[in-house]
Amino acid sequence: MKPIIIAGNGPSLAQIDYSRLPKDFDVFRCNQFYFEDRYFLGKKIKGVFFNPLVLKDQYFTLHHLKKRGEYEVEDVYCNIMMGKWDREWGNGSSKNLESELKYDYPSVKSTYPYLEKMKEFDALLKFYALYYNLRFTSGIMMLITALAQGYKQIYLTGLDFYEGERYAFEIKGDKRINQRIPAFNQEGFKDSVHTKNVDVEALKLALSLEGVEMLALSPDSPLCEIVPLAPKVGGEFEVLSKPEGYICDFVELPVLKIDDSSSAVSTPTPIPPPHSHDELSDQTIQEEGDCSKQLDCQADHRFCCFYQRLFQKFVSIIKSSNKS
Repeated sequence: MKPIIIAGNGPSLAQIDYSRLPKDFDVFRCNQFYFEDRYFLGKKIKGVFFNPLVLKDQYFTLHHLKKRGEYEVEDVYCNIMMGKWDREWGNGSSKNLESELKYDYPSVKSTYPYLEKMKEFDALLKFYALYYNLRFTSGIMMLITALAQGYKQIYLTGLDFYEGERYAFEIKGDKRINQRIPAFNQEGFKDSVHTKNVDVEALKLALSLEGVEMLALSPDSPLCEIVPLAPKVGGEFEVLSKPEGYICDFVELPVLKIDDSSSAVSTPTPIPPPHSHDELSDQTIQEEGDCSKQLDCQADHRFCCFYQRLFQKFVSIIKSSNKS
């Protein structure tokens, strides 16, 4: 099995020491990875991991990234941990994200089966979720998934515990993603459900696993306080430029028209604009008038026939009653 690189989106992603990179490797990326202005780890991705909150936006954007040839992605994962937030809405009503994946995103894999397989990590997460409403970051979920899949040599970058700058790329400004997640535009924003100590405990647990080697790729990352720095192997890696006009925001979702009478999605048939009275010829008006009269006559005829049949039925019933 190849080594794998777990790449978060922290500042150290842009500070990789490529002399420490293995020659051949798989890559896991996450969330807004495509905002990068260079291909820090190439175009080929073994798996991308998305937050369920914005999966619809991310999945549609990924479709366009692949269609334009900006990235080649093998697998797509949704970060489902089955904490209380994944099982209940804010009002306490139940929800089932895995059913949603099954029916709406059949090609997207849930991360929960991998977390469930790694029972010590699952127990650690559920403890912090139950008592402190905390959860793992995407970087840790990628790591757990890699371990569950059998990877033994794991390199880490971009996992900086939100210390210093938040990302290795610009995310603020007039972007659709900030309309969907307004907190991204707030100065100094830190997600309250993620803390360094929870991720550190998960990293230490991974380091204790027999036969697993974890190494850091970015010397200036705070990750190096926990994970040893990979040795220099003298490898060469070309960091390619992104194409002009590359996608660095959510692609706008199509607007669907809803037919209220059937609650089905429909594309409305264009209706020609109404004619003004001046545009109608006298002959057209006469024809429409004659047609209207004809329809009125047909309606009257049907009405009379209905009551005639009803009256005949009533008379039949009376006669039958008198005979008995």
